[in-house]
Amino acid sequence: MKLIANVPLKFAISQFTLYKVVALPTRVSKTNFVQYSIDYSYFGLGNSRHDYILFKETDLLKCVMGEITICLANTAVYSSKTLKCLSSIFFQTSTYNSICRRHLL
Repeated sequence: MKLIANVPLKFAISQFTLYKVVALPTRVSKTNFVQYSIDYSYFGLGNSRHDYILFKETDLLKCVMGEITICLANTAVYSSKTLKCLSSIFFQTSTYNSICRRHLL
């Protein structure tokens, strides 16, 4: 799904590719699994692959859905250098284990 967001102080129109976040259990030992606690349902990656946004399900409901989804962005646009849990996992940084909350299943 493509997302076009009107983002204050960044660009007049910014485009993001929106990814639905699914937290799957991860094996940590032969019999134990952990699952990450994710606060956002969607991760939007900018065309430059240097900017991203984080959306909750309620944020997406405010958008005009179609072939191209259009949203008024009332959310921050983060640089790929600003690491949050989801971006740390997406960009495969070494810090995601210390940034992300997880629980034993």
